[in-house]
Amino acid sequence: MFKPIKETLSSVTEPLTTLKEWSQDGMHKRVYEFSEGSIEDRQLLGIKGSYLCEMSKRNLPVPDGFILTSEACQDFFSSRNNTFLSPHLLHNLRQAVTKLEKKTGKYFKSEPTPMSSAQSAQSAQSAGLTIMEPPLLLSVRSSTAAKLPGMTDTILNLGINDKSCALLAKQFNLKFALEVHWRFLMMFGTIVMKVPHAKFEEILTEQRAACGVAENSQLDVDSLNAIILNFKELAEVPVEPFDQLRIAVEAIFCSWYNESAVKYREMNHFDEDAGTAIVIQEMVFGNLNSQSCTGVAFSRNPETGDRAMDGEFCFGEGEDVNAGLHEPQHINELKLWGANTSEERERGGPVYQEVQRLVTALEKMFGDVQQVEFTVENGHVYVLQSESAMRSPKANVKFAVQLVNEGLITERDALLRVNALQMDYFLKPTVNPSMDVEAMTEKLLGHGLAVCSGAVTGEAVFTEDAAQQCFHDGRPCILIRNDASAADLQGIAAADGVVCMEGGSSSYLVEVCRPLNRTCIVGAQLCGMTLGTQQTEAKSKSNMAVYDNVGRVAIEEGQVITLDGSSGRILNGPVLTVEEGVNNAFRTILRWADQYKKLSVFADITEPQDIHRNLDFGSDGVGMLRMESLLIAGKKRDVVLDYIIVYGRDIQSQQTRGNSDADACAPPLSKSNIHSLAIPHTTDILEDNSQIHPDRRILLEALEHALLPDLKGVFESNSGKSVAVTFLNTSLNSFLPPEDALGVPHSSEQKADSLLQELARRTNTTPQDCFSIIESLRDQNPLLGVKGCRYAIVNPEFLTMQVRAILGAGLQVIREGNARMGLVQFMIPMVSSEHETLAMVTTIKAACEDFFTKHVRLCMYTLSCSISYFCFSIERMVNALITQLALLFKHQGFEEVVLANGLVVCSFVINCVHPQGMCAMDRIARIPAISSVLFDCDLLTELVFGMSKEDTSSMLEYYMTKGGITAKNPFETLDRKGVGAFINLAIKLFRKAESHETPSTPIGVCGCQTGFPISIDFFASMDINFICCSPNCLPTVKVAAAQSHIKFTKRQLEAVHRAAARAPLGLGLGFHP
Repeated sequence: MFKPIKETLSSVTEPLTTLKEWSQDGMHKRVYEFSEGSIEDRQLLGIKGSYLCEMSKRNLPVPDGFILTSEACQDFFSSRNNTFLSPHLLHNLRQAVTKLEKKTGKYFKSEPTPMSSAQSAQSAQSAGLTIMEPPLLLSVRSSTAAKLPGMTDTILNLGINDKSCALLAKQFNLKFALEVHWRFLMMFGTIVMKVPHAKFEEILTEQRAACGVAENSQLDVDSLNAIILNFKELAEVPVEPFDQLRIAVEAIFCSWYNESAVKYREMNHFDEDAGTAIVIQEMVFGNLNSQSCTGVAFSRNPETGDRAMDGEFCFGEGEDVNAGLHEPQHINELKLWGANTSEERERGGPVYQEVQRLVTALEKMFGDVQQVEFTVENGHVYVLQSESAMRSPKANVKFAVQLVNEGLITERDALLRVNALQMDYFLKPTVNPSMDVEAMTEKLLGHGLAVCSGAVTGEAVFTEDAAQQCFHDGRPCILIRNDASAADLQGIAAADGVVCMEGGSSSYLVEVCRPLNRTCIVGAQLCGMTLGTQQTEAKSKSNMAVYDNVGRVAIEEGQVITLDGSSGRILNGPVLTVEEGVNNAFRTILRWADQYKKLSVFADITEPQDIHRNLDFGSDGVGMLRMESLLIAGKKRDVVLDYIIVYGRDIQSQQTRGNSDADACAPPLSKSNIHSLAIPHTTDILEDNSQIHPDRRILLEALEHALLPDLKGVFESNSGKSVAVTFLNTSLNSFLPPEDALGVPHSSEQKADSLLQELARRTNTTPQDCFSIIESLRDQNPLLGVKGCRYAIVNPEFLTMQVRAILGAGLQVIREGNARMGLVQFMIPMVSSEHETLAMVTTIKAACEDFFTKHVRLCMYTLSCSISYFCFSIERMVNALITQLALLFKHQGFEEVVLANGLVVCSFVINCVHPQGMCAMDRIARIPAISSVLFDCDLLTELVFGMSKEDTSSMLEYYMTKGGITAKNPFETLDRKGVGAFINLAIKLFRKAESHETPSTPIGVCGCQTGFPISIDFFASMDINFICCSPNCLPTVKVAAAQSHIKFTKRQLEAVHRAAARAPLGLGLGFHP
């Protein structure tokens, strides 16, 4: 099962005489004492190791120990045989243990030896012990540079064997020594020897049943001896302590590639090759006696963000609280320890005050909210480790603002500490507080400890595989487990919420759920709920189920339940929810982000009501207001369908009868057929164009006036910021009825033909004509069909209607004077050539001039063309006064011109997402007065990869998880080598051909990828000026943009420092720190 140390050394080809060569090769230490490291060595020593070094230097009560560096882990995996440690590391490891023996006065050998110190011998004799050196037991913990909660391994009580157990029994008591021994055997056997944990649990369960007790701590000495004998049969554990240490180190190095650790690093984009350091410390015992305990304390509440100390403790060893092995008590219960008066009980006894003092000191020392793992051994408090606390998104934002206000960190530090992806937490739903109490009581299934807030509804599932299946099927689910470990990570990530029967607020499950933003309830078992099996009616299989405190089935597999993460309630079925809402800390973070970000951030609006969220989050304007979302809403969709059919009818008539009598192809429509949309009494739309049939004119006018309220509402609500309205950019399939809903034109079944008959009645056509027109317009490939500018070019009157609606809405806002009117931009989508661009521009210019001539006495507009939104400006001066206003616009700013003169300023943007257009950026740049460029990364990814985002999600999931084709989803993380290369090429072509007489043209991006910080870092490294994203992503994008700029500035400053350090004296780099 294991190899002795001599066999290990002989298996290495290099003899031990080469140790000197090993130490000289690379000149790097691989073992650090606590006195040798510092907080700056986080990458080398990990979070735990670097923090312990810093605490040890400041004389805090830290058990002695040393650290194996992450470079030792990298050596382990890069060696020719990564099964054993190198001779060099083994030599250094033995030296470090010897030094630790001298510091502690304890032995780390298989045989005890007489005490060398007379003073130690005298103290041992006075205690009634054998005059022998006490055994040195060690804890061996992984220490990673990025926190992996519960993902890598820990071994406690290492070094114990039968002889040291007997000596430990003489030093303290037999039951304590036996408990230490069996705990070590189980932990070592599970982690190192890979014996299934369930086999050890079976033995413990049998002994508890035989003794008639519920807890392991209640077992008698005979039962403990039997447990140790059975455990030894399960796993062959080395007797020699150094052999235990050697293979434990090897096992913990190997835990770096645990499946859960790998998955967690992938989810959080951590460095895969960093490796783990290992902290080796002298053991202190929280299960020694009634004046001992172990616990986890937070300097502030990690869920709510309150300033009060929070945490839990229990009678046990260091990992027991995190692992949820014992029922924990709240940290406030520790106040009673040693408190003799009411004042002391209120303030806390000496143990509580010492814990509070240490936690407060550590927070000030490290400048962040701390999660402190401590052990009280016989009334003495020891700090085992301290690190930045895992916290909820809500608490994280509050902590950042609190620490800045208290002067512990700067605003820049605060922004870097906020997880940008967690900013959408404030959009998470919570159970409606106004919900009827009686209705809530009827739905209540049970409750537990609320540790991760939010409200989530989904199917109850009991296995990791079932949760992943629900995720792949797009069904929300809630994972219910007895106890959750790192092995459940993929199930937790796939689920929308998690319920754990056991555990407390400091368990590993909570540490995983908080950064993943998962609603979580733990400790449901304490409230009477249990997880077990039930027989199905067919009795052919057993299914898991949750039972209430009287044994009734409360939750079955597939049952829809709701978790209320704010109160810990588990409710039956869905319930009414409301959004969490933003708070002052959230707004403060956004305000700081605005100060430090260099990228402008615009909103992509699909619904008019989204404009209010856009304002809440402080975007720089509306980058896209999609016309298709306005036209599809309500009865407008039916009017568009009628127009499409009428237009197709007239085109067919023109082709068959000729243009001369095109107007006579059908009788005029009645306004009563236009779905009760408001029709104005006067009709002036395109009244000079004799080629437009009156039917189409009626329908276009109905659409124009139906669009006015939506557009006007957006303009009024946008507080004078710019709005870019995208012309219709969807396939006509979005308006056409599904094929199976049309039936057959000649069918005798009335039901099958009812829709066609209704369409024929509304459009004065026959069902057969309706059917043929609809089918002729249906795109077989909607992604690359007749959409965007293409439909507008072949049907310019529909484009003109949209232009008039936009201008009319803006004009109404200015005339009423109730709101500030911002810059209006026309975005013309899907342009792939200069010929398409000119055709669109000609139509828009004509529509604008016609509208302005009739309705506006004073105006100016700029015409812009964009390839993936590349814009070129053409100023149209109506008279000499406009020339002066244009100069005023350029020098004083747009809003001042609007307020002073009621000026309408329009920018016409043309969108093309085709690689062909991007390769033509040098030609586009030569068009006079180009004003902006915007690349649609979403559609570019579809075209470059040749895949649809909607249709390939399951394929991409396979590619990333099982196929090994790609590591990341290109619709989340921008593909830098493909799509990114196209964008870089387009920018370089554009900048190279750009006129030097004009200022640098703003360039931006939009698409799904803009909502992910890793993509924003890439955009920030390019020549990009602005980002357009969905309103829900605005907080994430603003914070990520600020973080990118802060990190970029920091790298620049570090580069100057390095250059200054390398420069000869007197060179004069001009840098002053």
